[in-house]
Amino acid sequence: MHLRQFRVCFQALCAGNHETVIYQRDEMKDLRILLVEDNPDDEFLTLRILAKLNHTKVDIVHEGGEALKYLFGNESTHSASPVINKPDLILLDMRMPLVDGLDFLEAAHNNLRSHEIPVIVVSSSKLDRDVERCFELGVKAYLTKPINSDELKSAIKGSFAPA
Repeated sequence: MHLRQFRVCFQALCAGNHETVIYQRDEMKDLRILLVEDNPDDEFLTLRILAKLNHTKVDIVHEGGEALKYLFGNESTHSASPVINKPDLILLDMRMPLVDGLDFLEAAHNNLRSHEIPVIVVSSSKLDRDVERCFELGVKAYLTKPINSDELKSAIKGSFAPA
């Protein structure tokens, strides 16, 4: 896989002067992604979009409990547990059996923030309370299904932009 570099430039105000600040993420095309999705059709579509965007290092789990186990092993206190598998990015479905996306975020969000693992939610839910709660729990983007490559690309890029 060939790596492409990109630079995101933004203007910063510094003592009244405009100054260009460069943010570079050389490994953007070599991200290790954890996909948490229970629907085989949505999983297939997301994997096709990721492949189109040259993201091929994707681990897949099918519900929030599996995602917690992937990240933290068998630890019961996920907010303080060490991360055993650290993806660069998590793509998280909201509506799943057993442990859903919100349950996952509530259990893991402090640890994910301290390890700087961005989360993008991909959900069929458009409920304001779901969207608001996800952002309260630190997600970087909330996309509604069906997704397309442009919006996923923009969300991934935005997840690594400086705050």
